[in-house]
Amino acid sequence: MLLPSRQGYTALLIACQCGTLDLAVLLIANGANLSAVTNRRMSALHLAAEGGDVDLVRMLLMAGAPLETRSSTGDTPLTLATYFGHVEAVEKLLAMGANPNAIDDDGHVAGRWYDEAVAEAVKKQISKTLRAARKQRQGSSVAVGEELEMPDVEPDSSTGLLA
Repeated sequence: MLLPSRQGYTALLIACQCGTLDLAVLLIANGANLSAVTNRRMSALHLAAEGGDVDLVRMLLMAGAPLETRSSTGDTPLTLATYFGHVEAVEKLLAMGANPNAIDDDGHVAGRWYDEAVAEAVKKQISKTLRAARKQRQGSSVAVGEELEMPDVEPDSSTGLLA
């Protein structure tokens, strides 16, 4: 593999920043480091989430990319996807277990950046996750594509965390 650039970008990080799925797959298949980060501690998953490339996000997660890594400003892939309004990437990250209450170094909660579409996606995914966990505890399973009831989930006015 090539050495990182002066800014810490490896070939995989560049492929993810550019949204080049086929190249990212090829690099990972040939041993690219999924934990590599730029000088600002941006991982491949950060860059894919920031760009909103849900196929790239999905592939990186399936390949074992760390989900909750933090950039030099405390951003997680989820906080970046929410900030840029990438609804599908937000849904995928939440479905894979990303923390919806992640807070960056400036104290911003991912939920504070939601536009309406992202807020709805987060609420829906949290509802699905909670319902699936409840059904699992009760010994039943959730059917693929099953419609789930939406609870009211709003950020707490004092903390900004999702209730």
